[in-house]
Amino acid sequence: MNNMMKPLLFAIALLSIGMSSCVVSKKKYDQLEAQRKHTLGLLDECRYENDRLKKDLAALNLSADSLRDALGAQSMDNTNQAEEIKRLKSQVSKLREQNTKLSDDFARMEQTHQQLKNQSTKEIRELINKLELMEADLAIRESRLREIESQMREQDSIMQAIRKSIEDALFGFKDAGLSVEVRNGKVYVSLSNKLMFSSGSTQLDNRGKSALKELARVLNQQTDLSILVEGHTDNVPVTNLGALKDNWDLSVLRSTEVVRYLTEKEKVDPKRITASGKGEFMPISSNSSADEKAKNRRTEIILTPKLSELYQLLPPKK
Repeated sequence: MNNMMKPLLFAIALLSIGMSSCVVSKKKYDQLEAQRKHTLGLLDECRYENDRLKKDLAALNLSADSLRDALGAQSMDNTNQAEEIKRLKSQVSKLREQNTKLSDDFARMEQTHQQLKNQSTKEIRELINKLELMEADLAIRESRLREIESQMREQDSIMQAIRKSIEDALFGFKDAGLSVEVRNGKVYVSLSNKLMFSSGSTQLDNRGKSALKELARVLNQQTDLSILVEGHTDNVPVTNLGALKDNWDLSVLRSTEVVRYLTEKEKVDPKRITASGKGEFMPISSNSSADEKAKNRRTEIILTPKLSELYQLLPPKK
């Protein structure tokens, strides 16, 4: 029993005895009153001490929980460290095996090197001569490669200048669906059908002729360009167009109509020009709407530089 509780119980007992008597003297009463106040003080102290002990117990419980958590974490760290040690031992074993293999390889190379050193001077000289010939051939090839790269850069610069000349010549037709760009060393001139042909027709419109006339001025100045004219359609099948069977016919006939105009009216050399039709099979858009279909209905004029000079720089096939 708590030592502070004993006086409290004794005081309560005295108070009970005092209250059982009907007549209490003033002195006795004062003693009992003093004892009661003292007892109440002890009771408050007991309560305060009890609260403090509860708080201390709660703090000890928290400390115990923290220690258990720390112990668990340390145990996990120990497990992880053990696994890491196992993994490192495995790596060390593999490295030792690799080191052994490398040592064996090095020994074989040393042996080969020694054998080469023991070869006759004549054989070594032959090997040196072969190496010198290979180095000379490599130097020639590198020189040719630099020349080819220089020619390609010059060719690209020329094609960009041609693209600019064509853009300037056809500037007034940009609003009619015309574009000019360089791709893969070639100039692509794309002319929409609303500029070139009426719907389903293979006859050139006047505005299309005007655009081709301006283009021909540039083509006749650039005689080293090969010219490919490609006709393209959307995916709508051809109907009620007389002798035309399908989109193949339509794309080819439009292409030949452009070629015929360029060669006969604008005097572009026929030897430089080729007509072809791709039908609906090389679309640049999805054909999912009227605007998308309109983008696919086009004539492309592809200008390719002659590469004979570049081919001359290439080393001969062995």
